[in-house]
Amino acid sequence: MSIAVCALAKWENPYIDEWVRYHIDLGFDRVFLYDNNDPDDPYVGDCIDEGYRNRVEIIDRRGVNMRTRQQVAYNDWISQHWNDFDFCAFIDIDEFIVTPNGIRGLVSGMPENRDFMILNWQMYGDDETIVGDETKPVRERFTVKQGGRNNEWNKSVKTIVRCGGKPVRAFDAHGFVYADGETALYCDCNGEDVGLKLNNKFSTRPFENHESYIAHYATKSLSEHLKYKVRRIGG
Repeated sequence: MSIAVCALAKWENPYIDEWVRYHIDLGFDRVFLYDNNDPDDPYVGDCIDEGYRNRVEIIDRRGVNMRTRQQVAYNDWISQHWNDFDFCAFIDIDEFIVTPNGIRGLVSGMPENRDFMILNWQMYGDDETIVGDETKPVRERFTVKQGGRNNEWNKSVKTIVRCGGKPVRAFDAHGFVYADGETALYCDCNGEDVGLKLNNKFSTRPFENHESYIAHYATKSLSEHLKYKVRRIGG
């Protein structure tokens, strides 16, 4: 079994090394990073521990104005590597897959008649930190889960796709459909069916009692939020 993870990086250099090491240690065979930094930014590959660099492929998209950035990167990966791996997870640099038995244990629970597994977000806030220490690991600095009103923030998902079969395409950063238009059938991390809604939403409420999920460090500290995320998304 071969498993890849694909992500797009824009102004994420301080966090790349932690994210790469974490997911390779979780069991991923290969990491694909789409570098969408500015052309004069430090090279993202230099931010990764030398012991892990041979497991990372960096695709140069520096300076490219990529509207719907993740969707473009994901579909490019599919066009290039669809038959090279058994599974691929499509996530962001501020997201960490948490699963008790490693990534192989997780995808082995995907039913044979399902090609898409979704993991629910669990959002983490700033822990009331004004100025963040970017030299320390994100997962150690922010430990308090946040839900927002009615737990609204935790209703989104990210997708792990079974590769090599019927071609698929990303319709946004969260979900995929079959390229021929056939309805995509999803399962959750427990292998149970999850319906895809017409508005591309997966659930009207957060999933409960899931040991596997996406830890989404959406804001980090206030200083980091202003320095990176607000600038990137025009928030």
